[in-house]
Amino acid sequence: MADITSRGQGEVENTGKVNWRGDQTTLPQGGHAYNKSSTIPLDQLGGRKVVGDRVFRYARAAGAITKGDLMQMRSIVTGETLVPSASSDTGVVGSKVFALYSTTSLTKDELAEGMFWVQTGSAPGNTFRIRGNDVNAGATAANVYLYDEITAAFGATSAVSVIRNMYSGVAQYDTGGIPLGVAPITCTTNDYFWVQTWGPVALKYSAGAGVKGYCVVGGKTGSVQDVPGGTGEYLQIGTPMQVGTGAQHNLTFITLAP
Repeated sequence: MADITSRGQGEVENTGKVNWRGDQTTLPQGGHAYNKSSTIPLDQLGGRKVVGDRVFRYARAAGAITKGDLMQMRSIVTGETLVPSASSDTGVVGSKVFALYSTTSLTKDELAEGMFWVQTGSAPGNTFRIRGNDVNAGATAANVYLYDEITAAFGATSAVSVIRNMYSGVAQYDTGGIPLGVAPITCTTNDYFWVQTWGPVALKYSAGAGVKGYCVVGGKTGSVQDVPGGTGEYLQIGTPMQVGTGAQHNLTFITLAP
């Protein structure tokens, strides 16, 4: 169960050395402590908090979260990858509204604070932050509202894609996911919490021990491991700060989002 269930509950922020390099959250300092969870949003998803030499981002859990596990970000919306503009519209220069054809149903503002981009065809590389969206029943077009104006028509041969806010549904990391950070607390599905993205943290290791000073990469069920056999393509999570012990939580300096 979450620690915080209402905005006026009090005793929300009780941690020391918070944001000593300046307040990077959208709410005044004293909002939501990094070591507490909440059933209601108390900051903007992706909001940044500095606690001493550690950095955290505000997130929402897609499932049960366990302290010390490596987390992965939300995936691209199924059915919105390579959506032809011919099925949506071509983008009106100067407008902040785009009629997106979606094969997946979307609730009101489900895409809020996510990303919208032109992937191929005319005007590729245009990227926009999403302010919100209308309800979409699926297999139809509905408006997506952008923060910035469209600067070039996408064209009927273009393809566009969208992704929900990457912090809106974080889950335990598994092979093939995109690592996001480490959970500093245990919380339940749909809880809001701060996920650590930078600095020293006690992180779960797989059965293989980490080597101090060498990088570690994502493993199964929220753990990290050495680069298997020194081969393959992996994203560095961080560097062990001690001689790691397999199947334990070892102090690691993670370097994902500063």
